[in-house]
Amino acid sequence: VRELDKRVLEFGGRLYTAKDSRTDAETFHSMYPRIDEWIKVRRSVDPTGVFASDMARRLELL
Repeated sequence: VRELDKRVLEFGGRLYTAKDSRTDAETFHSMYPRIDEWIKVRRSVDPTGVFASDMARRLELL
């Protein structure tokens, strides 16, 4: 499955986050080059991580 992720990245593809349960943070961050901007906004809105989920922790979005 990781090989498929590599192919998706090669062609500029992205995962449908709501359906994903296994992708690692490194792969996810590669698919979303502006993810750091999103993380910054999320931290400003929820600095204590009240709305953190298992997925957010797995994908290092906190």
